[in-house]
Amino acid sequence: MSERGTRRRGVALTALAGVTLALTACGAPSSDAQADAATGDGTRTFQVPGSELPLTVTAPAGWDATTQDGVYFLRSDERYGDAGVRPSVVVTADDAPQGSVDDAAAAIEDYASGALTGWVTQDAGPTTFAGLDAAEVIGSHETEGVPLTQESTVVDTSSDGAAHQAVVTVTYGQGDTAGAESARAVAETLTVG
Repeated sequence: MSERGTRRRGVALTALAGVTLALTACGAPSSDAQADAATGDGTRTFQVPGSELPLTVTAPAGWDATTQDGVYFLRSDERYGDAGVRPSVVVTADDAPQGSVDDAAAAIEDYASGALTGWVTQDAGPTTFAGLDAAEVIGSHETEGVPLTQESTVVDTSSDGAAHQAVVTVTYGQGDTAGAESARAVAETLTVG
């Protein structure tokens, strides 16, 4: 496999790691996952580690921010749906992308179809995310016997002529409208700078 293929696979793997974390993660947040600021509206703003850019995400005060096995994610304090899944948001920065957001989304879809049990792509293509150009891959699969939906969006976070991307992956129980809305609301607070 080429260096470019290996790197893309690594970004895809990191972005998809949140699937298992949504179901099994435990433990206290690591020091780099602490909230930077509490706001007066019952939310906290978190600095996303691992990027040259100042990336932040804002979540309800009860959400956990944790780094586990090198993956940074936020997870709801509430369990939703029949399976009791805690929706999660994984944010992975890529400060040296090897292609466009469309290329990265295609790599994620390719990886998911081979790595996730019963992966079925439901939608894929260009989009906007938090006002930025992006490409998304939405699919369903099963992890630890639990049917999940996963929405991975590769966001063009380029700044000052330098290429940067962030992969934002939202995971929730299939058919869980409330959990999906909660996780998407957190994901869409992604801010650069």
